[in-house]
Amino acid sequence: MGKSENLDAYFEAVINGDGEALLESMSDSFVFDDPNFGMVPKSGMAAYFSRFKDTVATIRGDKPEEKLMVISDILTRDEGEVMIASCWWSVPGTQIQGAGLFRVGDDGVLSERLSYYAALPD
Repeated sequence: MGKSENLDAYFEAVINGDGEALLESMSDSFVFDDPNFGMVPKSGMAAYFSRFKDTVATIRGDKPEEKLMVISDILTRDEGEVMIASCWWSVPGTQIQGAGLFRVGDDGVLSERLSYYAALPD
């Protein structure tokens, strides 16, 4: 697969909450950066993603949604062997939303840096 297909596969896995497909879309050197959890290598992503889905289920309570996440406003730029991408993401049925910054190669998504959208405290 090419870079665009790898990113599409990653997004599709996140949208549907499919942890197995998510791992398949990542390169072996994948690193995830979440300000709440720190740096997570590919080997730790199954546990991270499971915990994230549990957190979302707790917040949603008795109001399950069909999709885990909505991805929009995707921007990409090719930089030779790496594609840089960004998106806006939100979790339906919750206040959780933010932006993601990605590096993607021909062997899969190389990294994601996640940010959360929140108001500054008073």
